[in-house]
Amino acid sequence: MASKKPERTKALDKFVTDAIYIQAEDAQTAGSIACVNRLLLMATLPHSRVSGKIYERKNGALTLRVLASRWGIPYGPKPRLITYWLSKEIVKTNSREIELGGSLSEFLRKLGLAKEGRVAKVVKEQTRRLFGAQIQIEKYESDRWQMYRMDMATRADYWWDSKNPDQAGLWGSRIKVGEDFFKECLRSSVPLDERALSALKGSSFDLDVYGWAAARLFTVRKPTLISWEQLQIQFGTGYPTTGQGRRNFKKRLGQRLKRVLLVYPGAKLWMDEKGKGLWLDESPPAVHKRIFHNPR
Repeated sequence: MASKKPERTKALDKFVTDAIYIQAEDAQTAGSIACVNRLLLMATLPHSRVSGKIYERKNGALTLRVLASRWGIPYGPKPRLITYWLSKEIVKTNSREIELGGSLSEFLRKLGLAKEGRVAKVVKEQTRRLFGAQIQIEKYESDRWQMYRMDMATRADYWWDSKNPDQAGLWGSRIKVGEDFFKECLRSSVPLDERALSALKGSSFDLDVYGWAAARLFTVRKPTLISWEQLQIQFGTGYPTTGQGRRNFKKRLGQRLKRVLLVYPGAKLWMDEKGKGLWLDESPPAVHKRIFHNPR
């Protein structure tokens, strides 16, 4: 019996079309450059809703700790898109005062999101979760200990109605970015292609793999093998550390890589033939140049 061909969908067709445009024109020419704080790629926010008021994620010597506000822990793709946009605005303006937009619709456009369906409501909820959370990153190296308070905002003013996203507020919506987050964005942001973020925006796993690849391949100078154990620590939230859990994680990561490589065609990433992990080799950056300079 002949194998069944994968079903084509409008979403799949659009993704492939977006990938073709990304491969045909670099981000510098297209004027589509975002960026993200490197530390937040090393230990990421949860992919799905988590209970409780504290979330921790460990990656080697680094620990991400999130203390929720009354709204809960931020999760999923929307907080990632907000973080990428916010990092870009910080680098572009060199300011802790960031304007969000006169309406929720305007903010959604800045994030590359449509206002249809529940998108406006979800973005408003996740924005409150993200800006209201206390975010801490710790690094332990032998007897050395470092701690960063990476709060996205020390103040937030926004006047949005998710039921009427086009309605402008009486006052402008803005935030004041946390000082450590601001400094770290200026010091170590990774340039990303906004078109790739838009193509991958439906999956937090896709966004994490793309951001990680953009940051990691920037530093690779020779073929380097990353074990499945290391990769599962990096990405595998929710997968048990069992044989079956590892196999499920490998299968899903393989699926995510196919999508990421379509929107980052210069990335040199491939599975080890003996199943030991993932090979990385020196690659061109996801974005060759920035459309704005870092005004440090």
